[in-house]
This record gives sequence, C-alpha cells and structure tokens, in this order.
Amino acid sequence: MLNFSMRGVAIGASLLAGLLSVHAQEMTEGHTLDGATFSLPKVWIEGQPLSLSGTKWTNHDGNRGSVIGVKYDFGDVVPTEPLDEMDDLWARIVVPSSGTFTAELPYPSHAGWAVGTTHTIHLLTGSLGDNDKVRNPTLRLIIGAAE
Repeated sequence: MLNFSMRGVAIGASLLAGLLSVHAQEMTEGHTLDGATFSLPKVWIEGQPLSLSGTKWTNHDGNRGSVIGVKYDFGDVVPTEPLDEMDDLWARIVVPSSGTFTAELPYPSHAGWAVGTTHTIHLLTGSLGDNDKVRNPTLRLIIGAAE
C-alpha cells in the first residue's frame, strides 16, 4: 500500500511538472544602448493583455522616470479609441523615479492578428518627458492561441 501511494505521488508530481512546463512562458529580455532593460513574453496570447517590465528607464539626470510611448507594428496598428493627441500610441507608461516599471499592454483585437504571426512592440522615449533619453527598442513577439 505504501509503495502504491509513493508511486501515485511520483506520477502526480511528474504530471504537474509537465503541465507547469507547458504553461511556463519563455521571455524576451534585452537592453537599450544606455542600459535600460525590458522583459516580456515571447508569445502574446491572443486576446489577452501583455505583461511588460523594465529597469533603468530614467531621464538624463537620473532623477526622474522616463515617459514611454508604446506603438504596435511601428504605428501601423492604431487603437480604435486614441489614447491622447498621438493616436498611434497604445500606452503611455509614466515610469517612477526609480526607473523600474511593470505594465499591461492591451491586445489589439480589431487588428486581425492571426495566431502564429509575428508583430512588434515599439518602446519610444525622448519626446514625451522633459530631459528624457531617446530610446526606441523594437520588441518582436509571436501571437499564440488562447487555451
């Protein structure tokens, strides 16, 4: 009886480990020329928001956080309801003075992005905040199917 229970625990642990690895998300991580970092999933699940984070996103003096404008597909995909006067921005991330941020980006459900296609997220700084550093990393990701 004890052997059966231990075997059941081992099988259950194996199944759980397999499920966790399927759901674990590979990340794209990188940095800009000035050392600001970014991290986001390599696969954007269709219809879901996208988690994005970063560090060292500060202005030239390092005493204030940057303001990041986010565009999709270099501004070719625009929101149905403009965020502000810049109608191709999907998000305006006001980074705290620490330079560290996390954000959830909205999925562009009207864009017609198909599962398996590659798209870009463009993070732009320099013109939205005073004395901000100019950065413009382009992050590529693949659209994945919702479960």
